[in-house]
Amino acid sequence: LADNKHPTFLGVCEVENKKVLQDLAKQPALKQANYGIAHIESPDERGIDVGLLYNKSIFKVSRTIAYQPDLSSYKDKTRDILYVKGNLANGETLHFLINHWPSRGGGRKESEPKRIAAAKTLLSIQKEIQAKNPDAKIIAMGDFNDEPSNSSISKTLNVACDIETIEDNQLFNAFCELEKQDYGSYKYRGYWDMLDQIMVSKSLITDTIDA
Repeated sequence: LADNKHPTFLGVCEVENKKVLQDLAKQPALKQANYGIAHIESPDERGIDVGLLYNKSIFKVSRTIAYQPDLSSYKDKTRDILYVKGNLANGETLHFLINHWPSRGGGRKESEPKRIAAAKTLLSIQKEIQAKNPDAKIIAMGDFNDEPSNSSISKTLNVACDIETIEDNQLFNAFCELEKQDYGSYKYRGYWDMLDQIMVSKSLITDTIDA
């Protein structure tokens, strides 16, 4: 990762509590990364959360909010979507949205409405950010428990899979192409699924390369 250097940002899932992240950041192999931690305890029934590790010398967090997808009709709770806003050393503002959507337990189709509910929550956060600044730099990442072609991502979240046709208010998902090539991030019963993805706003896409 990151040319064998420590990643500046690292979104994490399946986190038991903040102490786990603190212990991780203290490990000898990671001490030089100077990681700060963004984490809020979620109401997930299994007691697992999401979080963000970031290089404190490069990024300063100004806001951390947890959004809970509405699963009240299922009498259920899931992982929060963690929103982390902050500024780089040059003053540039970044918006991170860390996700771990409801699992496919009970069947993919049967559980799909829960992930669609999570997608609606993510979309509402995205729209709220872009309403204040249409050119906001947004990075949504995590375990979506759905692939780019599934309805929650392709229709509800309405991501763009083609840089050439992306609209101003869309997120771009480069993992669409990887899914088409039958790559995956998760193997279950012999099949690969592209469940872990990173999506970015159009403002973070450039077609120019510095010589």
